[in-house]
Amino acid sequence: EFSELESLLNYISVEIKQLLGTEAAVVLLLDDESNELYFIGSAHDDPEIGKRIKEVRLSLDQVVSGKVIESGEPLVYYESSGVSAYPERDKKLGYVARNLISVPLRAEERIIGVLNAINKIEGNFGPNDIDLLTMLASTVALSIENTRVSEELKKAYEEVSNLNAAKDRMINHLSHELKTPVAVLQTSLVSL
Repeated sequence: EFSELESLLNYISVEIKQLLGTEAAVVLLLDDESNELYFIGSAHDDPEIGKRIKEVRLSLDQVVSGKVIESGEPLVYYESSGVSAYPERDKKLGYVARNLISVPLRAEERIIGVLNAINKIEGNFGPNDIDLLTMLASTVALSIENTRVSEELKKAYEEVSNLNAAKDRMINHLSHELKTPVAVLQTSLVSL
């Protein structure tokens, strides 16, 4: 469903990773039904991780991003103790997030996911990093919503096309059914 969007978000993730000097950047979307986050766009130093995480779904309590979803506010996270506060996440993803910025993706009045920059290579994340990621998040959210609307319009168009085709078949069938008795009556009238 999101193949074009996935390519765009992978590209955006690569740009964020390079711009902020991180090991990874990811876009996670919120599944409203299951209340889980899933990865749609990603860029990692290790390409195998990028492929693997596309299969991972995480509950909100397994990741820092869950706090961002709940609060609606950007969050900078540092693993200070050397022991991960999210071992289940690390196990599922195959890497440790030592530090990250997580900002909400807002569409209208709701949060649809998060944009994360993970493991700053040199130094610490600063206010400019947060501002940049927040600004990019609004563009990413707009792209996601535009894709969703576009997909809904395509589905609606397909439904209307199918209904129109069914109507045409019905009219052709009725036309044929009406022509047969008329032909019989016309032959009878000519005979009379």
